[in-house]
Amino acid sequence: MDVIFICGIFMSFFIAFLLLTKRNKALSDKILATWITVIGLHLLSYYLYHLGFWERYPHMIGITAPIPLLHGPLLYLYTLYSMRADAHIRKIDYLHFAFSLYLI
Repeated sequence: MDVIFICGIFMSFFIAFLLLTKRNKALSDKILATWITVIGLHLLSYYLYHLGFWERYPHMIGITAPIPLLHGPLLYLYTLYSMRADAHIRKIDYLHFAFSLYLI
């Protein structure tokens, strides 16, 4: 089980690194790299749970709780900007993302 977690974490961070170092990257590439990094952090939190990290450090239990709630807004932004040719995120999209994080 450990090997599956480690491979998934490594692959997600590696793919995000490749997307961020790509030449001529679009805004959708940056959003996708952010989303894949969030997926890697989510997998890392499951791996730490599997190792018993939260039992040794119970005061850190809530640190990774908001991570799954980021998948929806990042999927929305990635879908929106992969169909659009904008080079910058609009103010209304910041508002949408901030409101969804406010619900956390």
